[in-house]
Amino acid sequence: MWQTCRGLFRHLSPDRELWALEGNRAKFCRYLSLDDTDYCFPRLLVNENLNSNLGRVVADAKGCLQLCLEEVANGLRNPVAMVHARDGSHRFFVAEQVGLVWAYLPDRSRLEKPFLNVSRAVLTSPWEGDERGFLGIALHPGFRHNGKLYVYYSVGVGFDEWIRISEFRVSADDMNTVDHNSERIILEIEEPASNHNGGQLLFGDDGYLYIFTGDGGMAGDPFGKFGNAQNKYVLLWADDVLPIFAYPHKLGKSVTGGYVYRGCEYPNLNGLYIFGDFMSGRLMSLRENLETGQWRYSEICMGRGQTCAFPGLINNYHPHIISFAEDEAGELYFMSTGVPSAAAARGVVYKVIDPSRRAPPGTCHIQPSRVKVRSRLIRFVPRETSNGAVRLVRPAGLSPGRGRVEVFAGGRWGTVCDDAWDTKAAAVVCRQLGFAHAVRATKRAEFGEGHGLPILLDDVRCAGGERNLLECTHAAVGTHNCEHQEDAGVVCSHEDPDL
Repeated sequence: MWQTCRGLFRHLSPDRELWALEGNRAKFCRYLSLDDTDYCFPRLLVNENLNSNLGRVVADAKGCLQLCLEEVANGLRNPVAMVHARDGSHRFFVAEQVGLVWAYLPDRSRLEKPFLNVSRAVLTSPWEGDERGFLGIALHPGFRHNGKLYVYYSVGVGFDEWIRISEFRVSADDMNTVDHNSERIILEIEEPASNHNGGQLLFGDDGYLYIFTGDGGMAGDPFGKFGNAQNKYVLLWADDVLPIFAYPHKLGKSVTGGYVYRGCEYPNLNGLYIFGDFMSGRLMSLRENLETGQWRYSEICMGRGQTCAFPGLINNYHPHIISFAEDEAGELYFMSTGVPSAAAARGVVYKVIDPSRRAPPGTCHIQPSRVKVRSRLIRFVPRETSNGAVRLVRPAGLSPGRGRVEVFAGGRWGTVCDDAWDTKAAAVVCRQLGFAHAVRATKRAEFGEGHGLPILLDDVRCAGGERNLLECTHAAVGTHNCEHQEDAGVVCSHEDPDL
């Protein structure tokens, strides 16, 4: 090729650096080479390396399932619950801790007028970690016909704190608004402390409403030890029922219960119980062996490299996992926030996506019934770029896998200073972008200066196994003592440079 095609560069590009390759056979061939030997002819049917895992959930070397996410709703103040109407409309309703419930249409547009607003009655605060507030919502199994729903929220009664479970009905004039005058208080329980408030409401297959109240106590149980004279016959006790799984505090400290996936779009997830941890931010899964009755644990990781490189997909989420939910089609969602405060509009609803295998086209087709809308619609606009995401910016003419490192943190893109920058940090970046090897960590703005961007990271020190640069030790985001002349970069490769 060098003999016959080397003169083409000057006809294809004005870049004189490319023209210079005409005189150097080794550089010319290296520039045109591809790391992916199967790029031009994938040979899927005969190459085991390519076809052995087709249609399977992607897992990394440690068995961590690699899934992706799709942003569904944002700007929420501690989204504590999401429910659907089960009426064929495929609407869903998201509740905020402050006492507002919003109605969303299948296209993810939100009605400007709240579905329910009990914010004046709800007792909560802007303190991070405050467990009081609007905590649960359940629509009656016959909601399509009777319009009944049930809510669980904290209230102040004089100087005391109570939890209240109430019934409401949907307005006769607007299917997307609750008749606030229809409230019927079903149950109130005094809470001696401001935490341990429970909050889950669920209808069982038996048609009964189950209320999860918590113990109303606080750390150390100062109000009386377990086993006092309560009527066991109207309560459900764990007693001698063992958990199907337990994990140590090094994995997390607060389970956020999830769902067994029974949706249609992602067949590989069928039967997988997906849950999380509020404190550690881990997503986890369990799958039952039907022969032995044992449950196998797998951690869920966000897909790296090209796994989530599709329009609309992201590979990161806010760490405080508050709740899980299903839509009317059985697809799985979870809600999390970057700041666990009822006053911080940092909550997001995510849909769980398995990019490795989707159901055949047409299999999961839905036809939502018509929804009469009497409120202005607010179009959904995604906001979430993955916190910790990286990209490589390179001068024209250079091959992929090399460039100036730019990182997304705190809602903006910026550069990384090369102080302490080494191959371990480069390995984190390369692996995040889907490359197996870090060839070199570059310094002194080798791939150009990031003028116009803030310098976000400095003094980055990585062990090499972190998921992104934000997990490495570094100066506070935005704090630095360098200029863009010290912008860091990397050279990555799919092939081992030592072979």
